[in-house]
Amino acid sequence: MIIGEKYRLIRPLKKSGMSTVYLAEDLRLHMKWAIKVISCDELYLADSVISEANVLRSIKHPNLVRITDIFKWEDKACLVMEYVEGKNLSDLIRENPGLVTRNAFDFTLQLLHALKALHERKNPVIYRDMKPENIMVRPDLTVCLIDFGTSKKYEKGGEDAVSLGTRRYAAPEQLKGITDVRSDIFSLGRTMERMAGSSKDRALKAVIKKAVEADPEKRYQSADSMERDLMRRKGLRGRILIVSVLLFCIALVISALYYGYLERQKNVLIADAYRKAIEEGNEAMYDGDLSLAEKHYTRAIVEINGYEHEAYLRLLKLYRKAKAPLEGLERMDGYISSGYGGTDKMNDLLYECAITAFEDLRDFKKAVSYFSRTDRKDYPETEYLLNISDYLSSLDKEPIFYLRNMRDFRDYTDTVADRERKIKSKLIFTDMCLILSEEAGRRGNKESPKEVAAVLTEGYSQGKELMRLLEDNTAGEEYERQSLNMMSAICRLLGEKFPEKRREYFKEALSYMDMADLLDKGDGDPGRYTAMAKLYQGIGDDKNACLFYKKAECSGDAANAYTEHMKYLESKKRYGELLKVYKDSLSVDGIQETKEFQKLTKNMEKMELLKG
Repeated sequence: MIIGEKYRLIRPLKKSGMSTVYLAEDLRLHMKWAIKVISCDELYLADSVISEANVLRSIKHPNLVRITDIFKWEDKACLVMEYVEGKNLSDLIRENPGLVTRNAFDFTLQLLHALKALHERKNPVIYRDMKPENIMVRPDLTVCLIDFGTSKKYEKGGEDAVSLGTRRYAAPEQLKGITDVRSDIFSLGRTMERMAGSSKDRALKAVIKKAVEADPEKRYQSADSMERDLMRRKGLRGRILIVSVLLFCIALVISALYYGYLERQKNVLIADAYRKAIEEGNEAMYDGDLSLAEKHYTRAIVEINGYEHEAYLRLLKLYRKAKAPLEGLERMDGYISSGYGGTDKMNDLLYECAITAFEDLRDFKKAVSYFSRTDRKDYPETEYLLNISDYLSSLDKEPIFYLRNMRDFRDYTDTVADRERKIKSKLIFTDMCLILSEEAGRRGNKESPKEVAAVLTEGYSQGKELMRLLEDNTAGEEYERQSLNMMSAICRLLGEKFPEKRREYFKEALSYMDMADLLDKGDGDPGRYTAMAKLYQGIGDDKNACLFYKKAECSGDAANAYTEHMKYLESKKRYGELLKVYKDSLSVDGIQETKEFQKLTKNMEKMELLKG
């Protein structure tokens, strides 16, 4: 079952009277999550649950499960949470009580840290359901509070709308519908009783006794005061056991040395597996099998090591190559917004996301959000790109604003010493010139033709320099392909802007397109042949215009190619050829539903070309 448009429910992990927690897969990120589905019949309105959960979503702490998404599904509220590997404390107490008792102090300290993160906010959050079943113990013995379906913001003097929690662990006042931070202290004390078992540890028993006082005034008044008392008592016990600790330390050093060796071996194996997955993805990319490449890169992220940046960058590049930049950016957004693997701090990934938003999607607001998070020490050009993106996101500043930034960025590209970095900077600058001129024309804004022409001319000049940098063919085909496509587009726009030089610019554009077609082995942009036909049409080369229209009619751009071809023949009043192309076009799926085709059909009917 798919819920929230992208989560596939795999199996239930836990059921209670009010909710069910499912193991789920994010179909976009290919990651496992735990989703708590809460019945709103029992918690009144989904909106109130979602409102409380949004508060929790902002809290980041290693001992609190991370909430990554919140949404409504039918009449239920859904909380998407980190899927925590390990065992819940209740199962661990049953299976290995000795382990739990030995670590009771440490587990309690971690839980107190979690409560402090909740309680010490400006608007405290009361957890309300502390119990072993809601505590996960990871393999490294760190604990994590899960299941936030019953937590709420504390309102002084207020009463809970419903009395929630588990009776065995709930404070007396909670059963009457009233909670504050001391209610969580009581529940933690009850949980400590389970962890302590039959232990005779007086220090532990003393802390538990105070935590579970029936009168809230006699309990610890905060998680911090309980932690301080726990640490004080732990210190007393430590002095009594000092000899045992020294002996233990000797054993620990020996164990640590061996563990360090094992850890290094494990890291080597992980690095090797990660590198192999990347190489297999690269090979699949080279062979043109993008689906297989995506699987290898995803495996590197999800199954091997999500803290390395290379697989994310390769995956984003794959989506751009597959002409699916929006899907790629949405996937990266998912990783980054959840902080998965530290992606929200990966500077190179943030930068590439910004470039994808800017160049491929022309989503300038999204570009601003990513450029503003990119460290300028690593990417100095971010300063110029951020300003230009900000300008394009609103177009409410004077043209002089972006012209000044363009000049500054151009001067910066000339100072870059590293050759590959210089090529990339000039690629971005050239593309920026193209985008600025196209956006100005598309939006019909206030830039004068003179200023737009100046931007285009500057792009042309920098593009020529870029082509010279690429002449030794060591920078890679992808840079060359991007440069050829940009230069052909700039030359086309210059030809339209300067009619007296149209023939010269259009011919240059055609030469770049020819080179790009050779590079792609005829399997590149499906719209290229149609664009070439229109350029030939623009310089009056009828023979080549028709030749390339026919080529385009056999490509993935067939509907557009047939339409443009017919418009051209109609303008030339070559009605016999027009009728033949029209009949051939009828075999193209969907063409008869397009407005342009319908308009051509009406014109031909008026001229009585479609009789019989």
